[in-house]
Amino acid sequence: MKRTAMITATALITVCMHAARAEWVGGTGTPSMATSRTVVPSIVNTGSIVAAHNPSTTQTSLNWESDYDTALDKAKKDKKLIMVDVYTDWCGWCKRLDSDTYSNKIVQETLAKSFVMVKINPEKNQKNRQTEQQLGRMGYYPHIYLLDANGKQLVEIAGFVTADQFVQQLDAAIKKSAK
Repeated sequence: MKRTAMITATALITVCMHAARAEWVGGTGTPSMATSRTVVPSIVNTGSIVAAHNPSTTQTSLNWESDYDTALDKAKKDKKLIMVDVYTDWCGWCKRLDSDTYSNKIVQETLAKSFVMVKINPEKNQKNRQTEQQLGRMGYYPHIYLLDANGKQLVEIAGFVTADQFVQQLDAAIKKSAK
């Protein structure tokens, strides 16, 4: 009886550790920095397959720049703000930001209207690493900076945010830039 209880307790601890590690590895920072990032999409039953469905998403893609300096020049020319998404290929929350947040129709419309978007991966080249250093915090992904056309920081977003939270941050940056 004691052996069964010990095996069950060990199994439970193992499952909890794997779940906590998955949150940390898929997220950013250290386990002590982990925050609640749960998003529950509506579920659509399509017969034998259950699929997540978000009615506020669309298939429209965003026009991303891959060079920060090019984005700055374009923002000055077009009189727009700049959104810099600092990401890595291994970052699970970066991928979720791409699939969940950036696919939202309102997010896409707001970005297209008011922002020049640039994605930089500091692990790809020295220029991207220098840009990450110039912007501020390093090694925390995803990390989003909303800047004016001169590169002045308006809003900083560290970590994954839902579409609703992101729209609020975009609106805050737009308001700050109007002052």
